[in-house]
Amino acid sequence: MPLVMYVVFIMIFTFLFIYSRVYVALSVDHVVAQVTAQWYSRGSDFDTIKSGKNSIIAEAFATAFSTDKKVAIVKTKLKDKVDSGIPMKVDFSSDVSVFPYVVGEQMTIKTNCTYKLPLSGLFKFFGMTKDGMVHDSNTKVVNLSNNEANMRTIAYTAKLLGRAKDKAKGILDKVKSSLSKGGQTN
Repeated sequence: MPLVMYVVFIMIFTFLFIYSRVYVALSVDHVVAQVTAQWYSRGSDFDTIKSGKNSIIAEAFATAFSTDKKVAIVKTKLKDKVDSGIPMKVDFSSDVSVFPYVVGEQMTIKTNCTYKLPLSGLFKFFGMTKDGMVHDSNTKVVNLSNNEANMRTIAYTAKLLGRAKDKAKGILDKVKSSLSKGGQTN
């Protein structure tokens, strides 16, 4: 009978562990969905711009320096989501980093979980774990992009290319004109 009870407890705790692990993964996916939908949105949970001025330049500087605040919000949301519904004791930590590109940003979320298994001595006794805990880490990479910013960047680049084309055409016209005059320049 004690052996049957041990097997039942191990099965219950194994199911709780699997559920907790899946819950952490789904929590990360839930927060990532919020991040991708609201990262650049005004008035969202990630809106940290409080410039108080209606200046495009002031908002651009505020946006450029708001990434650290947004990363802190992401970490808080991850911690709150994991702590709110996990059935086991877990030490959860996350490392969030954002790398800016010309158009958009890339966010890397690394999560580390240490699950404290109940009856840890039992798991150590059967050789399932060394310290009665299970350590797990995951990495998720997310590409963030703002369509409005992308369109502005594309329009600005097109304008610069148009100017360069006009300058090149002007230079080529001068060269063509000087060649037709026998190499004399103005």
